[in-house]
Amino acid sequence: MHLKVAGDARLENLDKFLRQVWLECCGHLSAFRIEGNELKKSKKLRHALSPGIELVHEYDEEMLLPVVNSPRTGVCGYAG
Repeated sequence: MHLKVAGDARLENLDKFLRQVWLECCGHLSAFRIEGNELKKSKKLRHALSPGIELVHEYDEEMLLPVVNSPRTGVCGYAG
């Protein structure tokens, strides 16, 4: 997924967007990491990112999301 986001947006805003459009089903935990280091969700994107940096969004490391119709199918009773 490619996104264009304002630099003043906070990671918590990006997390909320990702949950709304793709991930959320049951309020699972999530985190943002750069090179394995967790970032505070209050951090602004312009202070977290620079060219060539990979931002990883970790969403409930215990949950397996099946790739069938919707990433939510079969998770927490979601039937799509």
